[in-house]
Amino acid sequence: MGREVLASIRTQYPSFTRVEKSIADYVLDHGGEVVNLRIRELAFRCSVGESSIVRFCRTIGLGGYDDLRLSLAAALEREPLPADETEAAAGNIADELCRLHCQSLQNARSILKAETLRTVSEKMLAARQIYFFAPAGAHALAAQLSDTVLQTIGKGVSLTPPYPKALCRREMNAQDLAFLLSTDTAPDNADVLESVAAQLQKRGVDLVSLSCCGKTPAQQYCQEKLFCGTIEFFGSSMPDRLALCYVIETLCAACVAEIHPFPDMDNE
Repeated sequence: MGREVLASIRTQYPSFTRVEKSIADYVLDHGGEVVNLRIRELAFRCSVGESSIVRFCRTIGLGGYDDLRLSLAAALEREPLPADETEAAAGNIADELCRLHCQSLQNARSILKAETLRTVSEKMLAARQIYFFAPAGAHALAAQLSDTVLQTIGKGVSLTPPYPKALCRREMNAQDLAFLLSTDTAPDNADVLESVAAQLQKRGVDLVSLSCCGKTPAQQYCQEKLFCGTIEFFGSSMPDRLALCYVIETLCAACVAEIHPFPDMDNE
């Protein structure tokens, strides 16, 4: 039903309301993006409410927003780009992703003030153990970050839900450091991480927030807060893993510099 949906939108366009036309315009011009957009993201781009998106889908004969995405995906599959356009599109994707990551790294660098680096690196060196609490679905990222710390200073454990209750309530204490990793704004993830943060704060654990999705409820319990951003890549937001790794690797380098200070060249 891919091309039929696009044809239906074009046929009914003259009878659409102003709101429906704004949605139709975006869908017709950016069909490839819409396939990967959540309903709230499309609503934001069209400056309309989510309910307007649902009504638009029903107006063109679909059951809901998921049906629209599936239909657009089918339409795109049935209309492949010529070889030269496909090659150009691949090059554009590579260039755009490179630009976004460079921008994100620059943003991450801007938050790493000397005082923050010193404070967090000193906490890392002093900690008995360093834990990375990550949301569901971010196990690989948490493991990568904790492994970087483990290889550098010999301590680092990654945890994803369900978090071990005994560890949070009895075993961790003021000798430990925990990074609270936030990679999305899903309410379930935010609530679980906030609950853990409250428990750990009562145990006296040092807490550092490492977020790539803005402010989260768990941050109210954290002594230090580090922010990176998600990147909007062709209409789909995703955590910028490169920037998160950069922040942790920089902290690890600061730890190494504390353990093995650079020689003072002026005194040689």
